[in-house]
Amino acid sequence: MSTNHTNLERFIITYASNLRAVHGGDEQWLAQLPAELKRATPEETFKVVATKIATSLAKGTASKEPVEIERTCEQLGVKHTYAAISRYLNNTEGVQPGDFYVTTYCNCAHRIIDGQPIGHNCFVLPPGALIAERDGDFPKAKELLNLFRPFRQASGVKAK
Repeated sequence: MSTNHTNLERFIITYASNLRAVHGGDEQWLAQLPAELKRATPEETFKVVATKIATSLAKGTASKEPVEIERTCEQLGVKHTYAAISRYLNNTEGVQPGDFYVTTYCNCAHRIIDGQPIGHNCFVLPPGALIAERDGDFPKAKELLNLFRPFRQASGVKAK
């Protein structure tokens, strides 16, 4: 990850630290994890779990209820609601619902607030990737695109 951390990266680092604090010595918790999440060391495993959960929270497909999530939100100053967590992870604080960006991914417009394609069939792209590309940070945009694969397909929304 780059030294210029996104909110998603900050969340992953803080969440991995909280996983370590709560489950660090719990071999049984680590053993119960699915094989695809297990790594050579507990530290690597915590980072993989944190990345998976954080990206799922950004997409709106994970629970915010575990105590480690609550602690992470508190430490980062994020309200412990799905909407606030999603805005934080997707770097969309202050983005208006009508804001869009024409991405090089498909050369068509996507809403920045949620990555939905506007007026075309495409994938829902990570808002952070759209913002990074808009701001000229193509390596960060590519990194975020890769982190959020596979994408969900959408038929597109109407422009406001």
